[in-house]
Amino acid sequence: MATSVQEARYILLYLGRISFLGVDYVRDRAKPQFLANKDLTDLEEINKCINRTKYVVGEVEAMHKFHKYRTLKKAYDREFQLVNDQFNVETFNLKDNNDNMNQKS
Repeated sequence: MATSVQEARYILLYLGRISFLGVDYVRDRAKPQFLANKDLTDLEEINKCINRTKYVVGEVEAMHKFHKYRTLKKAYDREFQLVNDQFNVETFNLKDNNDNMNQKS
């Protein structure tokens, strides 16, 4: 069972190394979680933690793929570049949009 926990930890660190988050970001968040659960002896609880780690691994992989996709799309898709060039963050305010929706009602 210990090798499975170690494998999960190493997979998380590897994903941190290849993702845009960086290994330090992933390590700083994963290490306290692993240390908090180091004294678990119940197999059911250990498996629950391993399944949670597998879920996090899937989420980090998905974020990595999405970030890679967006980067390539920004580089090669002319229409995407035009939409992003016309978008002005300063004029877009969530509070203003909520006020506009309330006025329509």
